[in-house]
Amino acid sequence: MKSIVTIFCSILITLHSVGQVNLVPNPSFEDTSSCPTQLNQVYKAIGWISFGNSPDFFHSCNSLYNFALGYQSPRTGNAYAGLALLLYGNPNREFIGIRLNDSLNIGQTYFVSFYVSCANGSSASLSSNNQGALFSTISYDSLNLPPINNYSNITNFNIITDSTNWIQVKGSFIADSNYKYICLGNFYSNQNTDTIRFPFGNTNSNSNSYYFLDDICVSEDSITCYLADDIAEQSEPKIVLFPNPNDGSFFVNLNFPSISIAIYNCLGQTIPFKSYIDNGFTKINILNSHSGIYYIKIANNEFIYKEKIFISNDY
Repeated sequence: MKSIVTIFCSILITLHSVGQVNLVPNPSFEDTSSCPTQLNQVYKAIGWISFGNSPDFFHSCNSLYNFALGYQSPRTGNAYAGLALLLYGNPNREFIGIRLNDSLNIGQTYFVSFYVSCANGSSASLSSNNQGALFSTISYDSLNLPPINNYSNITNFNIITDSTNWIQVKGSFIADSNYKYICLGNFYSNQNTDTIRFPFGNTNSNSNSYYFLDDICVSEDSITCYLADDIAEQSEPKIVLFPNPNDGSFFVNLNFPSISIAIYNCLGQTIPFKSYIDNGFTKINILNSHSGIYYIKIANNEFIYKEKIFISNDY
């Protein structure tokens, strides 16, 4: 009798574990063919391809080239993707996609989640809503773009302005086809996409709404994709400097109280600066700044944070 019960329990555990599988291969972009050397190399994250225009791939092996978009640490591991959800006054936007490990079953409920963080560098000046996931039976590309018909299977209708933390977008839907692919982006027209312009943002007509993307999940089991640890993540100290590079004037966004801020040049000499609050952000102006590399040190009772600042008088 004991052996029969053991076998029965093993079967139940096996059946449950099947539903816990994430159907998205390489969900956090960790498996790579090589280190990205520039933007628009999302194909170097194995399995992921552009489903429209030129989405980007970021990896800790090369962390310098995303400063124009605003720096962000990966939510997990060493990598994440990025894409423009809206170009102000322009119908174009970027999409990223991948073939699922298995086709979806018609009539089955699927739970979906992914994490986004708003870019806030000099090349991005808008935050927006409509971060979404669209499922399809075909693969898209720049010659066959995903439809912009104000619909996606999973859609975030709230404007996400957070550039410090990773925000989870999640939802569920019932598959009405044997979908093979997941595509991520903004599937709503510009007129149906809400935006907020950053107080420090670029004001030209081609301003971007750009978001970083990590940890994509599709599963029959809600626990697999809805496991929330946002509270624990937000308690971790984080800092964002933007823009970086800059002309000696930049913003600092913190999620913790700081006690001291100091700036040094490459010789270790202290550099004078002024700081004040501007629209909730700390704005810093380095006095008589010259082009070069500087270092900012922000400290409190628990830790010390250091980061490079790139200053160019031509910026």
